[in-house]
This record gives sequence, C-alpha cells and structure tokens, in this order.
Amino acid sequence: MATPDVNARFNALITGRNSEMTIRWQKVQIFFLINSVLLGAVVSTNLPDKLKITASIFWFIVTVIWWLIQWEAQNAVDSWNKRIAVLEEADNQHVRFSFRKPREGFEYKFISTHYLVLLLIELFGAGWVGLFLYYAL
Repeated sequence: MATPDVNARFNALITGRNSEMTIRWQKVQIFFLINSVLLGAVVSTNLPDKLKITASIFWFIVTVIWWLIQWEAQNAVDSWNKRIAVLEEADNQHVRFSFRKPREGFEYKFISTHYLVLLLIELFGAGWVGLFLYYAL
C-alpha cells in the first residue's frame, strides 16, 4: 500500500510527464500549422524563384529542428516513465503503469504515434527539398 508521501511523489511525476506530453503535442500542432501554411504559400504565390529557393532552404532547416525537438521530447517522456517505474518498483506495486525501457509499451503495437509524427515531419522535409529542387533546377 502506498503511503501519502509516495502518492504525492507519484502525483508529481505523473503531472510532470503529462505536462511534457501536452507541450509535445502543442509543438507538433504549431509546427504542423506553420509548415502547412507556408508550404502552400510558397507553391501558390508569384514570388521570385530565388525567394522560393531561400524559403525552401530556411524551412527545411526549421523542419530538421522540429524533428530534433520531437525526438528530444520523446526522450523526456521516456525519462519521466523511467522515474515512475523506479518509484513503482521501490513501492512494490503489483500493477505497473509505466515503462522502465524507452517505448517498452509499444512492443505489441505495429507503430507508435511518436514514429508517425517523425514520419510526418520527414514528409514535410521532403516537400521542402522537392520545392528547392524544383525551383533551383
């Protein structure tokens, strides 16, 4: 049976993990919106090709940074999960809700949402590279 102190520690860890998840999804939504709008704007506007090439390079770099941010956000979630698992083990919990190893809970899933988001980011990156090649060649 968990003591009030252990319950408070669980609550603090779970709150930290949930906050990290919320922030991660907000970042995904913001970058998705920005990339969607700007990708369409670069394609549909009558800007000079040099400006479109510059925009493609710049937004490809931003997309790479987005990929790195997403990867690091998942590492943070994995870290929170590990902390929760350590506390569960120390408290001899018989029911475990966390994972000690990163992405351990996905062993029976075909693919996790984390990897689908990374694929989405890579598709945006490919779109920017495609625009660069189209206007540069």
